[in-house]
Amino acid sequence: MSAHWGSLLVPSQASADDFGFREYTYGASTCTGIKDPMNFYFGLQLGFLDAATGVIENTVTWRMNPIASDQWFHDDGVCQKQDRQRAEFITGDRHHTRLNQGRRLDPQFLHITASPMHHDTVVLDPLCGDVADSFDSSRNLAAQRIQAAGWFAVFTQTGNSLGIVQCDGRVTRSDGRYVLARN
Repeated sequence: MSAHWGSLLVPSQASADDFGFREYTYGASTCTGIKDPMNFYFGLQLGFLDAATGVIENTVTWRMNPIASDQWFHDDGVCQKQDRQRAEFITGDRHHTRLNQGRRLDPQFLHITASPMHHDTVVLDPLCGDVADSFDSSRNLAAQRIQAAGWFAVFTQTGNSLGIVQCDGRVTRSDGRYVLARN
C-alpha cells in the first residue's frame, strides 16, 4: 500500500509558525506539495522524540511501523524528513502518525515533537492504495487516550483547514485545530 497522494485544493502557502513548524507536512524533500495538517505536538518531557514515540506506542496504542511513504517537515527554516512513523496496523484502514522532533527549544515547552495524525482508508483504485479520510478523528482519539492517562492535552485553533484532494478525488480537511500534549 502506498500512502495517500494528496494535493492542495486551494493553492496557498501556510504562513503560521507553530513551535517552529509550518502548518502542513510536505510530499517532497524541497518542502513542496502540501500533505497533512500539523494537528498534534508533544511538549516538555513528552517533547523528546523517544518520549513522544513511547506515548504513541504505549498510551495511544499505535505500535506498528507502517508501510507508507515519507513526508517532510518544514522545521525552523529547514526541510527535513520525518524521524519516525507509527500506526495501528502495518497496512489497511488505520490511524497513522509521523513524528519529527523540532530543531529549536520552545521558550515555554522546551522540546517539541510534531506528530500530525490522520486516519487512512483503503480504496479500490490500485494507483492510490489508501487515502486520508479524516485528520480530526485520529487526533481526537489520541488526545482522549493521553488525557485518560493523566497528561495534559489541550486543543488550540490554528487555522490549517485547507482541503487536501486525495488520489481518489475526495477532499479531506481538518477543523483547523491542533493538540499540545505535555506532562
